[in-house]
Amino acid sequence: MAAEKKKATKPKKKATAKKKDASKPAKPRVSRPERTPKYDYDSKETFYDVIGKYASQGMTDTEIAYSMDLLPTTFSRMKHGKIEHWTKEQNERRSEQIRQVLASARARANGVVRAAYFRTAIGGKKIKTVTKRYVQARCLCNGENKDCHECGGTGWIVLTDKAIIQETESELPPNLQAQSNWLYQHDPEWRKISRGKEDEEPMKPAERDVDIMGWLEKEMQAGKSDIEKAAEEAKAQFLKELNEE
Repeated sequence: MAAEKKKATKPKKKATAKKKDASKPAKPRVSRPERTPKYDYDSKETFYDVIGKYASQGMTDTEIAYSMDLLPTTFSRMKHGKIEHWTKEQNERRSEQIRQVLASARARANGVVRAAYFRTAIGGKKIKTVTKRYVQARCLCNGENKDCHECGGTGWIVLTDKAIIQETESELPPNLQAQSNWLYQHDPEWRKISRGKEDEEPMKPAERDVDIMGWLEKEMQAGKSDIEKAAEEAKAQFLKELNEE
């Protein structure tokens, strides 16, 4: 038998760990400082009251975030309970409180605006106007000196320490457009009229004062009989004239 030839293989070298150079000093390990929160998220006075104050002024979530030195995305995650370094219990509790504060503040703001809109619609709002008029005195130059430093050549000096204050009070008339908008939003009957819709159920013939369709049919029949009668009379007259000839 022929001897099987085996291929000669080189022995594999074992991987050896690199030896550390003792001459190089080891790098110190840098520890990250703990995150310091900008607000006390469990304090009503320092966090939630600030959110409520800005929301009651009509600010959006983005505007509230910037006013509180927060990113809009961060404030959105707070509102929806998706802050990574908060626990599940903290996310649920704090996000619920943020949403309640926003809803409450905006509801109060809507009530104030609605009341002001209603007052504008019905009129009667009092407006006070204050007019201040300063007293003038005749200058000694009587306007003859154009270079007079007291009156500037006008002949009159304005006495700034003496003034006549006049206060007037007026009342705003009703705003018909605001009234129409209010009724359209809150009165179904007015909304139906504004849209131009009539009642869906038409009136029955018995409920009308006059049966329009019946009256028209009678008039058409009467008109038809009159036309036929006139045609017959014309035909008879023609035959009579023809026989006489």
